[in-house]
Amino acid sequence: MSESIRAAVATALIARFGPGAVIEEWGGSEQREWSWQFGFRVGGERGGEFIAKVPRWEEARTLEAAIAAGEQANTAAEYAGLVEIADAVASSGNPGLAAVEPVAFVGGVNTIVMRRLQGIPLRSRVGIVGGRGDVSVLFGRLGEWLALFHALAGGIERVVWNATAELERLRLIEGRLTEAKAAPFGLPQAFAGLREWVGRLEGADEPATQTHGDLNLSNVLVTSDDRVAVVDPNRSRGLALDDVARVITDIRLERRQLAVGGLLRRAATADDWERRMTFAAGYSGETLLPYRLALHTLQRWIDLEATVAGPARIGLFVGRRLLRSEMKRRLDAGRSTSA
Repeated sequence: MSESIRAAVATALIARFGPGAVIEEWGGSEQREWSWQFGFRVGGERGGEFIAKVPRWEEARTLEAAIAAGEQANTAAEYAGLVEIADAVASSGNPGLAAVEPVAFVGGVNTIVMRRLQGIPLRSRVGIVGGRGDVSVLFGRLGEWLALFHALAGGIERVVWNATAELERLRLIEGRLTEAKAAPFGLPQAFAGLREWVGRLEGADEPATQTHGDLNLSNVLVTSDDRVAVVDPNRSRGLALDDVARVITDIRLERRQLAVGGLLRRAATADDWERRMTFAAGYSGETLLPYRLALHTLQRWIDLEATVAGPARIGLFVGRRLLRSEMKRRLDAGRSTSA
């Protein structure tokens, strides 16, 4: 199966770059949560390191099934999205941003070919205390990337606060407590605080647009010259502040932080990163941003309670202190802004 993908990709490369673009090395498949990826090297003037990505989905749990299914509209749309992002970054003229270079969509084997972007995850730069180098600048650039990304595909529209939908979202999140088989101190109070908050937000609105869907520190790449790119978008129409809140929650409540009760870095450092990103993205004045941050904090807490098992649950005793503190801080901020 790998050979059929390699052959199809080789033909596409020659069509794109000319006869000198020959595959010199082809690596084995790496299985990810929603794809198989092949790393390979190409010779010639336009050569270098590339990736061939074959998406996985519920009905295609093996590589053979995914190839046999043939060209998929979702994969073609994903490739078109990569082209759109790359063109937008190039057109922006922003020297602090980078993008994956899409090379080809090989429909016969439902494969996306892209040049490998040389960089490390932002998570690797966000280390003990403040991280390596000027990390604040990187968060500002991530905010600039978000502003650019959210402006694509029809741009941003304002949507009115929907209390009914929010209460249903809270109900579904709370339902995961059944999986957790516990309701640690602080969680019931957090749900009560958010429900009260929902009732105070009538008349508010917020930005809706295409969202990344899985924005976290691992999906943000930093090049050797500190340009910022974002990979693996799972694009769908949604609330822009969910993208913002998801990555900020990852900053503050990543597992390393939880394991040491928040002692990995000073709160003031994370506050600065949060301000830089939200300001650069254009969302620092959004009325509903504090609520979205509180909601994603609660979601992270529930996810941990439901998924951490065995001896690792001992670590939750330390992490819960940070989770309670962060939840209280967000709720207190909400009370002051909506009073």
